[in-house]
Amino acid sequence: MRGIRGVIFDFDGTIVSLHIDFGEIKKRIVEKALLSDLKIPNRNLPLLEFLEEVKRRNRGKKEFEDFYKFACKYLKEKELEASEKSTPFPEGLKLLENLKSKGLKIGIITRNCKEAVEKVINKFNIPYDILLTRDDVEKVKPDEIHLKEAIKRLGLKKKEVIMVGDHKI
Repeated sequence: MRGIRGVIFDFDGTIVSLHIDFGEIKKRIVEKALLSDLKIPNRNLPLLEFLEEVKRRNRGKKEFEDFYKFACKYLKEKELEASEKSTPFPEGLKLLENLKSKGLKIGIITRNCKEAVEKVINKFNIPYDILLTRDDVEKVKPDEIHLKEAIKRLGLKKKEVIMVGDHKI
Protein backbone atom coordinates (compact mmCIF):
# COMPACT_ATOMS: atom_id res chain seq x y z
CA MET A 1 0.00 0.00 0.00
CA ARG A 2 2.70 2.34 -1.08
CA GLY A 3 1.72 5.98 -0.89
CA ILE A 4 -1.22 5.48 1.48
CA ARG A 5 -1.14 8.13 4.22
CA GLY A 6 -4.68 7.91 5.55
CA VAL A 7 -7.65 5.63 6.08
CA ILE A 8 -11.24 6.78 6.28
CA PHE A 9 -13.67 4.52 8.10
CA ASP A 10 -17.41 4.31 8.15
CA PHE A 11 -18.50 4.26 11.80
CA ASP A 12 -21.56 2.08 12.45
CA GLY A 13 -21.05 -1.45 11.19
CA THR A 14 -17.31 -1.00 10.69
CA ILE A 15 -15.79 0.31 13.93
CA VAL A 16 -18.76 -0.19 16.26
CA SER A 17 -22.19 -1.70 16.31
CA LEU A 18 -24.87 0.78 17.37
CA HIS A 19 -27.88 -1.53 16.91
CA ILE A 20 -30.14 1.22 15.56
CA ASP A 21 -33.46 -0.02 14.19
CA PHE A 22 -33.76 2.45 11.31
CA GLY A 23 -36.72 0.49 9.93
CA GLU A 24 -38.76 1.09 13.08
CA ILE A 25 -37.64 4.73 13.28
CA LYS A 26 -38.64 5.30 9.67
CA LYS A 27 -42.00 3.58 10.20
CA ARG A 28 -42.81 6.01 13.02
CA ILE A 29 -41.64 9.01 11.00
CA VAL A 30 -43.70 7.96 7.96
CA GLU A 31 -46.77 7.58 10.20
CA LYS A 32 -46.21 11.10 11.55
CA ALA A 33 -45.83 12.49 8.01
CA LEU A 34 -49.11 10.86 6.96
CA LEU A 35 -50.89 12.17 10.07
CA SER A 36 -49.50 15.62 9.25
CA ASP A 37 -51.07 15.37 5.78
CA LEU A 38 -47.74 15.82 4.03
CA LYS A 39 -46.79 14.73 0.54
CA ILE A 40 -44.45 11.81 1.01
CA PRO A 41 -41.99 10.26 -1.44
CA ASN A 42 -41.14 6.65 -2.10
CA ARG A 43 -40.99 4.91 1.27
CA ASN A 44 -38.07 2.79 0.07
CA LEU A 45 -35.69 5.74 0.27
CA PRO A 46 -33.14 5.60 3.10
CA LEU A 47 -34.31 7.62 6.11
CA LEU A 48 -32.19 10.76 5.65
CA GLU A 49 -32.99 10.93 1.94
CA PHE A 50 -36.65 10.34 2.75
CA LEU A 51 -36.62 13.35 5.12
CA GLU A 52 -34.91 15.55 2.53
CA GLU A 53 -37.48 14.60 -0.09
CA VAL A 54 -40.37 15.28 2.33
CA LYS A 55 -38.78 18.69 2.93
CA ARG A 56 -38.51 19.38 -0.78
CA ARG A 57 -42.15 18.41 -1.44
CA ASN A 58 -43.64 20.30 1.52
CA ARG A 59 -41.46 23.39 1.87
CA GLY A 60 -43.40 26.29 3.35
CA LYS A 61 -46.22 24.23 4.89
CA LYS A 62 -46.63 24.86 8.62
CA GLU A 63 -47.36 21.16 9.15
CA PHE A 64 -43.96 20.35 7.69
CA GLU A 65 -42.06 22.44 10.25
CA ASP A 66 -43.67 20.62 13.18
CA PHE A 67 -43.15 17.25 11.48
CA TYR A 68 -39.48 17.96 10.70
CA LYS A 69 -38.73 19.03 14.27
CA PHE A 70 -40.37 15.82 15.51
CA ALA A 71 -38.49 13.62 13.00
CA CYS A 72 -35.07 15.10 13.77
CA LYS A 73 -35.64 14.96 17.53
CA TYR A 74 -36.97 11.39 17.40
CA LEU A 75 -34.08 10.17 15.23
CA LYS A 76 -31.50 11.79 17.50
CA GLU A 77 -33.15 10.32 20.63
CA LYS A 78 -33.00 6.84 19.11
CA GLU A 79 -29.36 7.29 18.09
CA LEU A 80 -28.45 8.46 21.60
CA GLU A 81 -30.28 5.48 23.12
CA ALA A 82 -28.36 3.16 20.80
CA SER A 83 -25.06 4.80 21.72
CA GLU A 84 -25.61 3.65 25.32
CA LYS A 85 -25.72 0.02 24.17
CA SER A 86 -23.01 0.30 21.51
CA THR A 87 -20.18 -2.18 21.29
CA PRO A 88 -16.90 -1.73 19.44
CA PHE A 89 -15.53 -4.39 17.14
CA PRO A 90 -12.32 -5.40 18.97
CA GLU A 91 -10.48 -6.06 15.71
CA GLY A 92 -11.48 -2.61 14.49
CA LEU A 93 -10.05 -0.89 17.56
CA LYS A 94 -6.80 -2.84 17.22
CA LEU A 95 -6.59 -1.88 13.56
CA LEU A 96 -7.14 1.82 14.31
CA GLU A 97 -4.46 1.78 17.02
CA ASN A 98 -2.05 -0.05 14.71
CA LEU A 99 -2.64 2.42 11.86
CA LYS A 100 -2.14 5.40 14.21
CA SER A 101 1.09 3.88 15.55
CA LYS A 102 2.37 3.69 11.97
CA GLY A 103 1.65 7.40 11.47
CA LEU A 104 -1.39 7.08 9.23
CA LYS A 105 -4.16 9.64 9.54
CA ILE A 106 -7.58 8.31 10.53
CA GLY A 107 -10.87 9.78 9.37
CA ILE A 108 -14.34 8.68 10.41
CA ILE A 109 -17.45 9.50 8.39
CA THR A 110 -20.99 8.61 9.34
CA ARG A 111 -24.64 9.34 8.66
CA ASN A 112 -25.24 9.34 12.44
CA CYS A 113 -25.57 12.48 14.57
CA LYS A 114 -22.45 14.01 16.08
CA GLU A 115 -23.58 13.78 19.71
CA ALA A 116 -24.17 10.01 19.60
CA VAL A 117 -20.94 9.29 17.73
CA GLU A 118 -18.80 11.44 20.03
CA LYS A 119 -20.36 9.70 23.01
CA VAL A 120 -19.28 6.31 21.67
CA ILE A 121 -15.84 7.53 20.59
CA ASN A 122 -15.18 8.91 24.08
CA LYS A 123 -16.60 5.85 25.81
CA PHE A 124 -14.26 3.47 23.98
CA ASN A 125 -11.34 5.85 23.43
CA ILE A 126 -11.44 5.40 19.65
CA PRO A 127 -8.47 7.07 17.95
CA TYR A 128 -9.05 9.39 14.97
CA ASP A 129 -7.86 12.62 13.38
CA ILE A 130 -11.11 13.89 11.89
CA LEU A 131 -14.78 13.04 12.37
CA LEU A 132 -17.51 14.07 9.94
CA THR A 133 -21.08 13.25 10.95
CA ARG A 134 -24.27 14.21 9.15
CA ASP A 135 -24.21 17.39 11.24
CA ASP A 136 -20.92 18.45 9.64
CA VAL A 137 -21.64 18.14 5.92
CA GLU A 138 -24.26 19.31 3.45
CA LYS A 139 -24.70 15.85 1.92
CA VAL A 140 -23.92 12.53 3.58
CA LYS A 141 -22.51 9.34 2.17
CA PRO A 142 -23.09 7.70 -0.21
CA ASP A 143 -22.77 11.17 -1.75
CA GLU A 144 -19.10 11.61 -2.58
CA ILE A 145 -19.08 15.09 -0.97
CA HIS A 146 -18.86 13.43 2.46
CA LEU A 147 -15.74 11.47 1.52
CA LYS A 148 -14.14 14.35 -0.39
CA GLU A 149 -14.56 16.65 2.61
CA ALA A 150 -12.93 14.07 4.89
CA ILE A 151 -9.94 13.76 2.55
CA LYS A 152 -9.63 17.55 2.40
CA ARG A 153 -9.75 17.91 6.20
CA LEU A 154 -7.11 15.22 6.60
CA GLY A 155 -4.91 17.33 4.35
CA LEU A 156 -4.37 14.47 1.94
CA LYS A 157 -4.91 13.71 -1.74
CA LYS A 158 -7.46 11.20 -2.99
CA LYS A 159 -4.71 8.79 -4.12
CA GLU A 160 -3.25 8.80 -0.59
CA VAL A 161 -6.42 7.54 1.11
CA ILE A 162 -8.37 4.32 1.29
CA MET A 163 -11.95 3.93 2.54
CA VAL A 164 -13.14 1.10 4.78
CA GLY A 165 -16.84 0.54 5.27
CA ASP A 166 -19.77 -1.80 5.08
CA HIS A 167 -21.48 -0.04 2.13
CA LYS A 168 -20.46 1.25 -1.27
CA ILE A 169 -19.78 4.95 -1.75
